[in-house]
This record gives sequence, structure tokens and C-alpha cells, in this order.
Amino acid sequence: MNIIYNQTRLFSEPKEEFSTWKKENPNWEQEYNIHSEEDGHSDYKRIWITFKDTYRDPESDTVYRFESTYTPTINTKTGEFYLDCRKRKIFAKFATFVFLRPLHTAAWTLYHGLGIGVANQVIKTIRGQQSVKDGFKNSLRSLADIIRTPAYGIALSIIDIAAVAFAAFKPSSLYKMREISGKLEMSLRRVTDSFEAPWMLAPCFAPLGKLRGNDSKKIQENLNNFAESQVWFRRTHRAPFNDCMHLYPKNKSYHSAYETGKNHQV
Repeated sequence: MNIIYNQTRLFSEPKEEFSTWKKENPNWEQEYNIHSEEDGHSDYKRIWITFKDTYRDPESDTVYRFESTYTPTINTKTGEFYLDCRKRKIFAKFATFVFLRPLHTAAWTLYHGLGIGVANQVIKTIRGQQSVKDGFKNSLRSLADIIRTPAYGIALSIIDIAAVAFAAFKPSSLYKMREISGKLEMSLRRVTDSFEAPWMLAPCFAPLGKLRGNDSKKIQENLNNFAESQVWFRRTHRAPFNDCMHLYPKNKSYHSAYETGKNHQV
């Protein structure tokens, strides 16, 4: 079941600029239930998405019905939205990446430097998994990545350290640093969707989509589907920063952590 991957593409790049879309929809924040955090940061806010949740216990055949709330962060200047992590979780990730990033960078530099990347492209071409033209192009990219990978790695490491340092003075800066880091790593991997590059160190920092469209009912429907897919992911996939690898209970309503303390889910 790949609903999470499909849902992230529901909000693809709009034909019109987001600033134009905002002018055409002046009440968009009220319409889509967007609120400021407790510190009133102007650019990064939360979309409150409440949806009906259902789970049937296969053993007892009991049906659980409840409401769940998912509140991803949205950049109100670009319309891009991100995971529902609160600032302390983003800080914990950056602090961890300070140590993991050099190892990740070194591993990928060796991958390309030892010719493994080129060999992999040759094998794919021989097996008919890509054209000769694509194989040649991707081989050249792998050679270029011998230089690109450590250069990007240094830049990303600087961002990791800066994010941890700035957080002590301005915690809300973590949202901007997350965005910069996520987009920079996507640039390194030459992807527009983080799920196209499964070996990214921080796919959780990449934008998950962009608010768009002229049909408000369809937009809300897509937001609900997106929220459901994210909660489904929390219930079926283990991740080190999500409750220490524990799955979220399927028979319990989910509520994103929020800085005001209204909800308690980490």
C-alpha cells in the first residue's frame, strides 16, 4: 500500500505562482484552518486537518470510530508544507545529524569515488532497466558526484550545526533551517520528491507538497487524504524519531503535537 507516496504528489507544483493564488484567495488561511504557533511566527504556521478515523480489529471484529487531527507546518510565503514535527523534535534531528552527516557524506563519496555508482549504471543499462543514453548520463552524474557529494555534505553539516546553535536564541528558526536543509539535500540527489531518493539522510526535512487549486472542496479533500496517509504511515512504519521506533496504536485517535500544549502526541 503506497498511499503516502501517492498523496504527497496530490499537491504538485501549481501552474500559477503561489503569491498569485493567495491574491485570488484572500481568506485562504481562515478557509483552510491555518493558525500561528504560540510565538506568532509570521511565515511558518499550522494547517489544522481534522478527519474521521476508523479501525476494525481483525481479532474481535470491533470497529473503532474517532476523530484524528494532523497539523503539518506550512510556509505561508510559498504554500509548501512539511511534517507535523514540533520544534524540539526538529532540534533533536538536527543534533543527531551533526554526527551522522559526516558519515553519510563519506559513505556516498566512497560509493561514487570507487566507481560503484558507474558500475551500477552499467548493470542497469545491460539489464535493459534504462536506455544507453540515460545510462551514460547517469554515469557522468556519478562521476560529478565525487566532487558534489563532499561539497554539499560540508554545506549541510554547517546548516546542521547552525540550526542547533540558532535554536538556543530563536527556536522558530528551526522551521527555516529544516526547509533549507531539505531542499539542499534534494538538490544534491537531483530529485523534486524526497521519496524518489530513498537513501537521503533527512527525507523528513523535505517539503511534502504545495497548497494549490481553485476548487476549495477538492483542496480540502486532498488535505484530508494527505493527513490520513501521514497518520497511516505513523501506524505502520517505524522511525527512530517517532516514539523511539514504536508504532502508533491503530485503535487510538491521533493528534499532532502542538506547541500550545493542547495535544500531547510526540
